[in-house]
Amino acid sequence: MNFLKHQPVHANKHTRRTFAGNYNEENNKLIIGITGNHKSDRFERAIGKEISQDRSSVEKHYLQQQGKQIIINNVCKEDAKEIFFNTINKL
Repeated sequence: MNFLKHQPVHANKHTRRTFAGNYNEENNKLIIGITGNHKSDRFERAIGKEISQDRSSVEKHYLQQQGKQIIINNVCKEDAKEIFFNTINKL
């Protein structure tokens, strides 16, 4: 189960951000991949989608340390979508 959201202007850091969520039913884990562009860069939905989906595919510790991946454990299938959107709306 996958989710995607493009977010408009975000504070002073990025002009746009893209979030992709990948829910794995086997281990009840939701991985959220995050990408953003710099103010001076042109926003490309397709590129943001590709990068964020790649970052949501497999747990990577270095991405978590950089704030480019969020791991949420013990998520049931019925709540995955709501948890994804609630989490990214808080960022």
